[in-house]
Amino acid sequence: MSFGRSHSAAQVGSRFALAAGLALACAAGVRAQPEKLDEEPPLPPQELKRFNETKWRPKGGALAVPNPDRAIFRGRLDAKLKTVTGGIEDDRPLASEKQNADEAAAWVEVVVHAHGLAAADLEKYAATDLTPDDLTQPQRRYFRLELVRFDGTLTKFRRVTPVKALADVGITAVYEGWLVPVDESPANPVRVVFTELPTGFPVPPAPAAGAPAGEWLAAERWVAFAGFFFKLASEPQAPVVVGKSVTPLPGPPPEATDLALATRYRVFRLVRDDAPISRDPMHWEETAAWNRTLLHVRKFELDALQAAANPKLSFADLFQTGREDYQFKLVQIKGRLIRVKAVERSKRLVEAGVPNLYEAWVVPHDEPRGNPVCVVLTELPDGVAPANLMNFNVVVAGYFFKLFHYESAEPAGDDPARHKWKKAPLILARGVSLVTTDPTDGPREWVKWFIPVIVGGVVSLALSAFLLSRWFRAGDDRARAEFENARVKNPFTE
Repeated sequence: MSFGRSHSAAQVGSRFALAAGLALACAAGVRAQPEKLDEEPPLPPQELKRFNETKWRPKGGALAVPNPDRAIFRGRLDAKLKTVTGGIEDDRPLASEKQNADEAAAWVEVVVHAHGLAAADLEKYAATDLTPDDLTQPQRRYFRLELVRFDGTLTKFRRVTPVKALADVGITAVYEGWLVPVDESPANPVRVVFTELPTGFPVPPAPAAGAPAGEWLAAERWVAFAGFFFKLASEPQAPVVVGKSVTPLPGPPPEATDLALATRYRVFRLVRDDAPISRDPMHWEETAAWNRTLLHVRKFELDALQAAANPKLSFADLFQTGREDYQFKLVQIKGRLIRVKAVERSKRLVEAGVPNLYEAWVVPHDEPRGNPVCVVLTELPDGVAPANLMNFNVVVAGYFFKLFHYESAEPAGDDPARHKWKKAPLILARGVSLVTTDPTDGPREWVKWFIPVIVGGVVSLALSAFLLSRWFRAGDDRARAEFENARVKNPFTE
């Protein structure tokens, strides 16, 4: 019996030892694996909408660069130092093989990949909702190697000498150009790189022997271009997009001449309605949408804007629930211009040559409570200058941007040192038109005839009272005379 118990104990002990050995072996194997860093932050982003949208964007579908997560693109993780080395590096010039072998290899692969595709296919399947700012701001890492398209003006281009690795695979020419997308400042271009010129396109000078590039050739042509976003390069700073070729357009693209604002861009989706104007540099999308809207509206004459704007909207339509149906659309407001203030222009507007910017307040004629609409203008009509108090009858047509919060001049009830926060529709427009002849436009017109009518009525009543008084007095005199004649005379008085 004791022998049996000892044998069983030995079996149990051996099994335990085997299990322990396997566990130790597994643990050793795990330790031998390279450490993988946890990508999830301790706290989620404050604005999930912004980051979820960028995280799951397409990269070009079947035309995408193969295996974009490779080390030549994303770099290598040093598990000990917890840092990434190599890969494509932003905010630096394009690297040579000696400076950054990963980036140089990535450059060759992307150029060769784009060279093997048709420009028409790239344009067809590219994303069209990004702006140069999307490829410049910190979120650009989410758009790395994404297939994107820009329509705009090719201002200049040149021929550059291809690196040896490209020449070895038969690519004998590389072209670099500056493209300014529609509704962007000329100071906010995209650096486009391509390997073929379209038929009939001017040919820039070839590089001299041993020179890295030829002379720039001015173009100033409307083109479409699609390619893969490579990096934000410096000297000068601009996003670099690699494609096959540019496609000449017969004229401006539709969004350049259409009065309707092109709102497919990501920056418009991130404008925060029912909120103050964003001053947070991390929420730059609203500023980008602001700039694009003002640059778009100032391309058109005031008469054309007014003719295309919706004239049937009231203050309530732009204030209450349902206003989202009119956001970024042309609206028309008629009312009294009561205040104009000069305000600071954004850097993009200054670069684009916008000389002035004004904050104007208009009380619509159909707003009985006197609530104003805020209108941002790029110009003022003759006879109107910034002032805290004025009274002009105007009509304005612009794009309804958002319902925004502002600090009014009205003291807060609980603290006179503070002011009440209020809300107002915000419209971005080119200018306002003074209205002086329309007899149906608001209180300033009926005041013109109301006072004369009142004065005339008072005079008429006074005259009527005077005439009636004279008439009654004359009647009294006649009645008294008749009474005296009819009365029997007293004989004793004679």
